[in-house]
Amino acid sequence: MMWSNFSVYFESKNYISSKVDSLPEMKVGLLLGTSRYLGNDTPNAYFFNRIDAAVELYNLGKIKYVLVVIMEQSQTTNLKICVMN
Repeated sequence: MMWSNFSVYFESKNYISSKVDSLPEMKVGLLLGTSRYLGNDTPNAYFFNRIDAAVELYNLGKIKYVLVVIMEQSQTTNLKICVMN
């Protein structure tokens, strides 16, 4: 687990920014799916933060398309509802 976290961080650190204005315009943004709720019915912050970030990037013209990657069928409905709203 630690190795995979380190590997993802190391390979992607040059492509990550928390400053939207410093990001280049890209054709596609990647939205990784996750569960809307944690096991104890607590809202999953990753779910909502990822959607908010994708919408912000799209609205600012930083991306033209959003590629949504899902792992489970339930994520499809949850992401579709949140992105459409």
